[in-house]
Amino acid sequence: LTSCSKFEGDQTVPAFIRVDSIGLKITSIDQGSKSAYISDAWIFVDDELIGAFELPCLVPVLYQGNHSVTVKPGIRLNGLINLRSAFPLFTSITQNLRLIPDSVTVVKGSVINGKVTPMVQYAETTTIEVTEAFEDAFYVFDTTTNSQLDMSLTPSGTPFTFEGDHSGMVTLSDTLTYFEMYTDEKYTLPRQSTPVFLEMDYMTSIPITIGVYSYSSSEIIQHPVLVLTDMPKWQKVYVNLTPIVSSQTSATSFRIFIGANRLESDPAGTVYLDNIKLIHQ
Repeated sequence: LTSCSKFEGDQTVPAFIRVDSIGLKITSIDQGSKSAYISDAWIFVDDELIGAFELPCLVPVLYQGNHSVTVKPGIRLNGLINLRSAFPLFTSITQNLRLIPDSVTVVKGSVINGKVTPMVQYAETTTIEVTEAFEDAFYVFDTTTNSQLDMSLTPSGTPFTFEGDHSGMVTLSDTLTYFEMYTDEKYTLPRQSTPVFLEMDYMTSIPITIGVYSYSSSEIIQHPVLVLTDMPKWQKVYVNLTPIVSSQTSATSFRIFIGANRLESDPAGTVYLDNIKLIHQ
């Protein structure tokens, strides 16, 4: 992450702004799980960018006195450590803080797991088209005709469940080597580089492909967007669908698909999924 310090007058001793972590507050049941992975803090003082910093962070700034400090939550686009962005579908945190040279000022929040954690929410301009927590057998996904097997649920109480009673799971074997599901409805999604994301929690021992089907009056096209490699522990990913959706100017609607393909050289493996959300501005 890159950053820059802001000098104010002749001040040479910095004040420090500390951000331990940032959490997600859910404001209605329709928004689904509060699970989030906010990896970075984009820090502004009086609307001027100081820099983007991996959490937790202690940021030197050459300001003193009362100032407006804004923290924008940052994510790893497509799960890539070198591709980071402030997340436009969450709100920001703005607090009036007193900055004192050679002293630490903490961005205020609740103490969660020993860390001071200010909270963000989904922005009022954010639309949540899909939320799937796999708590019952009625999914918002259908298995495609290409798939050799269906999604199932983890047994209640198993350690493989991310949260709640169940997560989604599918196991590929020597004879069942391909799985694919897509949303049971088509969605009209915004273009012109308007942010469109798929967020989900996953754990897998085989690669997962995520993408969209685009539908126009003359054709249906499958567009793979991201391949997630094996991940032995639960991980949140924010898949950036904005470029592919905006590029399909003739499409009238879209479905989201998630697939897994076991190659002959691969051992049998299982994909676990939870808290899938299709969100956009």
